[in-house]
Amino acid sequence: GPALLGLWQRLGPGGSEAIAPARLAVVGEQDLSWEEARDRGPLDSLGPYLGLVGCRPTSAESLSVSWLEGLARCPWQTFLTRVLRLEPPLDPEAEVGELHAGLLGTALHRALALLLGAEEGKAGGSSVPPPTEGQLGAAALEAAAAVAREEGLTREAATLAVPRLAELLRVAHQLLWPTDEPVAVVGVEREGELDHSADGRELRVRFRADLEEATPTGPRLTDFKTGRNPFDQANSSSVTRAYLKAVQRGEQLQAAVYAAASGGVGRLLYLRPEEGGQGIREVAVGAAECRQPLARVLAALADLWATGTLFPRLESARDGQEPRACLWCPVREGCWRGDSGLRRRLALAAGELVARRRAGALGDPVAMALAGGWILPAGLSAMEDG
Repeated sequence: GPALLGLWQRLGPGGSEAIAPARLAVVGEQDLSWEEARDRGPLDSLGPYLGLVGCRPTSAESLSVSWLEGLARCPWQTFLTRVLRLEPPLDPEAEVGELHAGLLGTALHRALALLLGAEEGKAGGSSVPPPTEGQLGAAALEAAAAVAREEGLTREAATLAVPRLAELLRVAHQLLWPTDEPVAVVGVEREGELDHSADGRELRVRFRADLEEATPTGPRLTDFKTGRNPFDQANSSSVTRAYLKAVQRGEQLQAAVYAAASGGVGRLLYLRPEEGGQGIREVAVGAAECRQPLARVLAALADLWATGTLFPRLESARDGQEPRACLWCPVREGCWRGDSGLRRRLALAAGELVARRRAGALGDPVAMALAGGWILPAGLSAMEDG
């Protein structure tokens, strides 16, 4: 109230008379009573600190696949890290002097480029036979040493990473050369773009595929993963169905984007070594089967981005619980996570907008974007199922 306004005006630096009302607005957005929220309506009860930033956040002409996956996972986190470029505080318990998971992935891609005999980003057009065990070990050592050197790490750090990297390469060897026939390599680290347009919204998606091959049925673009297959099912057809459901949630979009952009096949190969082996390590989709679910999710993400609707995903529309991703969010200090009252208010507001959209009673672009973005964890088909 007036007392708090006066306090901030006295304590603040020059220009505080203009800043104090803004600070009060932030507090007012957080502490809005249930009665005020109900009277204002689901959209007017939310503000910029609940993600309604009011406009397209940047003038970027294209967004990467990883950017879009982050936008689906939590729009607010994407706004903080990608637009405002906030970084997490230093972790005093973090391991120092080792190749962490991200750097291991970088080293893996570097080693595969060496084995496939292609220069990163350029067309190769070569037929590559399967490498020997000695070539696998040499590629692992060279790639680990290069990444360690670039990151200012010691040679010992590279040496420690070589066994793990060699394990991943052996799995890749089994998947890329299952019959010892040469691989028809077009290029590695191949960049491309996919143009999406729907309902007046345009979105250009840029990507970088780890490998492009020429196959008898057309191009095949692959992304290598160091983890295990989250879609491991009884057979390949059920894996594909599980993957396409994930696409509707905005998850692991690379294969679908690769297929849609190339007109061929996009695939993900999961290389994590498993004791006793792993069921299915490959997820592969063609352009025809992924076109519709990909177009729907890109339309929802394009709406979020164009309208600046970047809410914190404090609750999942799939189960009403806090998303597991919140546990390891790098910028959780900049979020309302833990405020149960505000979380409930956001969930109720979004839920009401979802219900109105299902009934065809929404016309406001921001309201439409919020409803479509909120329902993503349950899959966009849930918009009709309700």
